Amino acid sequence: MVLGDADLDQLDPRLRAVVEYVLRARQGVLGEDDPIRGFVRDSFDEDSYEVFGSIRFGDLLGVGFSRNYVVLILPGGEGEHLLTAYVVGLNRGSGRLFIHGARMPSVGSEFKEFRVFPMPDVDVRSLLGFVYDVEFDGVEGVLEALGRDWVGVRVQGDIVLTFDSIDNYTDLSTRAAVEQYGEYAAHEVLRRIRRLLEDRGVGSEITQHGLVIPIDEPGRGEVGALVRGVARLIANELGVSDVLSCPVEIKVDERNACADRRNCFANIYYMGNCGGFRKYVMQVVVDYVSQGSARSISISVFMRHGAIAGFDELINTVKDLLMGSVGWQEVQIGRHRIKYHGLPRSLTITYKPPFMGREVLISMYAPSNVLGVTGELLITHPEHEEFRIKLNEPRTVFVMHVINNLVPRQNLLRLRRIAKSFNAYEGPTNEDVELPLPPPIPIMTIDPVEVVKPTHQ
Repeated sequence: MVLGDADLDQLDPRLRAVVEYVLRARQGVLGEDDPIRGFVRDSFDEDSYEVFGSIRFGDLLGVGFSRNYVVLILPGGEGEHLLTAYVVGLNRGSGRLFIHGARMPSVGSEFKEFRVFPMPDVDVRSLLGFVYDVEFDGVEGVLEALGRDWVGVRVQGDIVLTFDSIDNYTDLSTRAAVEQYGEYAAHEVLRRIRRLLEDRGVGSEITQHGLVIPIDEPGRGEVGALVRGVARLIANELGVSDVLSCPVEIKVDERNACADRRNCFANIYYMGNCGGFRKYVMQVVVDYVSQGSARSISISVFMRHGAIAGFDELINTVKDLLMGSVGWQEVQIGRHRIKYHGLPRSLTITYKPPFMGREVLISMYAPSNVLGVTGELLITHPEHEEFRIKLNEPRTVFVMHVINNLVPRQNLLRLRRIAKSFNAYEGPTNEDVELPLPPPIPIMTIDPVEVVKPTHQ
């Protein structure tokens, strides 16, 4: 199918040339000295043109075009229900064409015969992972996205922003604190179990995997009895009323504490209604472990964070501190430098859990691509115009990238260029050099939650 001039008038001349290039290549009439080939090649950068030129144009199912993009559609892999889409667009900053890879559903996109057809810009953008584009929609696009959760807006280069309630930032930022507090509580329970064993002359060690009791080879049919004995000791004598935030009922499951030396374990369940949980709030697993010539009884503790005493107070303290520490923040994502007025990206506080006799350090930190913005937001890049906006209310801002399945291919091409620049294809230059072995790394055993009381608040 050949497009009429009226259909192509809306396209930038470089995008129009891409369509003509593709149609000629599909028909097998694009010569090496064809002016359209040279024009398109010069419109891409070297890597992008190499990717573009490697497309099997004879397999094309269709070509879509919109005001700002050209979409080349090919079959997906065998048995897949998705089609392969190459999106060609124009980088207004550099004036060059770019190409991104994406997938599109085959349902509703049937191609019984090759066709060239118009597509709405929004449909092409959805393939790339955003709805609005500041370059074409202006600030109005950002304002529209601000009013809707999880609607992407491309603001600079391949950077896409989505917005959500500020509560999402505090929840994500306190996740690390939640995990740390759970580790402190579980470690305290293991310490108490270790004391129970020490009182009976049993030696054990707390590791990153739990509490380990090394033993000799048990007698025949003795493994189950050892596991049941330790489980019953814990169920009857371990005190955790100050660790959990509600009364509990203890149930021991010994169905797997068998005489067999494999898969021999027992569960101790602490049932209660803490933190909104109506089932077990803590579980202790006593397990027989056989590895090589080593034998041991292993004890692990699992806790529901919301059931730990002092949990709600800790989270409220961290969130209040976050909201009260607003200031200028900065983060680097790729070559994009982002400055904004908002909630801190990390905090460390001292906190004394009700089940411990000392203060511990609790840290919170936000994921690198999540921002808690309360005011101005500025994004700069050496090759793009700066993007600046001021929010009227606090929002969580997620920084993401435009979808591009061609990144691995482009990385390979660029690594090849690096290798060629250093003549690396000629083979290793030190193949006959005998290098000394590095010194051995000392093995250290560190208590993961023993914290020295800080001298500052």
